[in-house]
Amino acid sequence: MTATAKASTIYTKGKTSTTITVVKNDVTGKVKFTSSNKKVATVSSKGVVKAKKAGKTTITVKVGNYTKKVVIQVKKPSLKLAKSSATIKKGKTVKIKATATPSGKVTYKSSNKKVATVTAKGVVKGKKKGTATITVTSNGVSKKFKVKVK
Repeated sequence: MTATAKASTIYTKGKTSTTITVVKNDVTGKVKFTSSNKKVATVSSKGVVKAKKAGKTTITVKVGNYTKKVVIQVKKPSLKLAKSSATIKKGKTVKIKATATPSGKVTYKSSNKKVATVTAKGVVKGKKKGTATITVTSNGVSKKFKVKVK
């Protein structure tokens, strides 16, 4: 008998679940799943593991007298920016490089569109002298990117 998780790491936001696949290989009986820490992740009767909070849990898969353990790590999503600020000239652009874990949709919002605008791809364009803050968000995590336009 084998038991494998589609993903051994899931997140509290974004990719919040994984499925455990069981191959019985001549073992008969009903498959039973249990989570060692229900506060971290729960598991359904079909082997779907759902994240609750960051931590580690062991899913025990039992068929008859056979037992397999699958360790699942639950992490908080993260968002990293290559740089947290930039100075640009009026009419020029700068691209915000953002890395979201798990990978997901990243959104950008300018605090002052008169000073700087930002596209859906994270390209900031200087409009006039001043400062603006671009809020970068993914999987419920936000980071600030400060833009100074000269």
